[in-house]
Amino acid sequence: MSTQEVDTTQEKRSLKRFHGEAGSQGVEEAGFSYQSASMMAVGSDWHGVGALSGLTSLVTSFLYLQIPSVVRLLGSAKRAVMALCLLDALTWLPILLVMLLLSSVNPSLLIALWIVNLVPGILLGPVRTTWMVSLTSADKRGKYLGLRLSINTASYLVSFYAMGYVLQRFSGERVLIGFAIVFAVALVATLLSFFIYSRISEPPHVVQEDESFRFADFLRETRTRNLGRFVLYTSAFTFTVY
Repeated sequence: MSTQEVDTTQEKRSLKRFHGEAGSQGVEEAGFSYQSASMMAVGSDWHGVGALSGLTSLVTSFLYLQIPSVVRLLGSAKRAVMALCLLDALTWLPILLVMLLLSSVNPSLLIALWIVNLVPGILLGPVRTTWMVSLTSADKRGKYLGLRLSINTASYLVSFYAMGYVLQRFSGERVLIGFAIVFAVALVATLLSFFIYSRISEPPHVVQEDESFRFADFLRETRTRNLGRFVLYTSAFTFTVY
């Protein structure tokens, strides 16, 4: 078997494993969807939930600017994804332990833990997509990503309703135990994703210095590029609404 054929076989296996990762990712996303519900469960009012939502949007916006720096620092998309995924799993632990061990939880503490949990997941997503796209040919990319989205959505919906059933069973005084179970499942799903990433190959890619694109560069090009104007418009709209 030639080297090219071996590489093609590895890429096909890697893409199939990314489908498995789509399922585990859907489970973790379902667990994260109970973020606001967990705030209400520990006695937070709508001010606390609103503060968490606002901080989430703010942190997300700033983190997206740091994604290229993370890849350059770690040297490759695979290394970046695996490091961020492991960090993501570790950030589930404090939330799980707080729900499991404390009878009364300060909403401010839970807000801080959720913001910490948000960071690696936000950085991981675009890097994982770049890695995945590098393994797919342009003519098959749309079909592949569509199938992946279907797997991810199905996994998310099934997990979301299953987690809701668990919380219903552990309502009342045992509600924090129910949330601990939900977040433990999300933690296991994240660790499963980490294992899958370790089994996926990565095509060689060298990041060139001229590939860096800073925020200041974006602002300078805003006047001449329609995409820049659109981004500024949506940013202003989101800021006004939220």
